[in-house]
Amino acid sequence: MMKYFILIVVIFVSVTSCSTDDAANFYFDFVAVDSVSEIPEAFIVNQPDTLQVSYLRPSSCHGFDGFD
Repeated sequence: MMKYFILIVVIFVSVTSCSTDDAANFYFDFVAVDSVSEIPEAFIVNQPDTLQVSYLRPSSCHGFDGFD
């Protein structure tokens, strides 16, 4: 009797412990730009330029993914 109980408990734990949720464990969060420095007087058409942009991350877990 005890063997069947242990077998049922092991089967129950093995079935319920595995998660089939394949959803991503992250989300996007918008953060405001704190400052922009070294802005040129004028931009030249069809030529890339560099801007120094700084922002504050809410925590060390946040990372940069691009601009919107």
